[in-house]
Amino acid sequence: KHTYTFASTVKLGAGKTVTVYTGRGTNSSTRRYWGRSYGAVWNNTPPERAYLRNGAGTLMSSWSLY
Repeated sequence: KHTYTFASTVKLGAGKTVTVYTGRGTNSSTRRYWGRSYGAVWNNTPPERAYLRNGAGTLMSSWSLY
């Protein structure tokens, strides 16, 4: 498992989108950069899933390509 943790200052409103990139870049309100320079996060084989949880650990949203 790989876990990206958003800074406490990041607020994502209902119906809004944020894209997390595994590489390096400049964070914005719609783009966040993990800063990884090693190892794959996605292996491009099913199942590929991502989960969005709030600070209490409650599942808020999920995504799957397959």
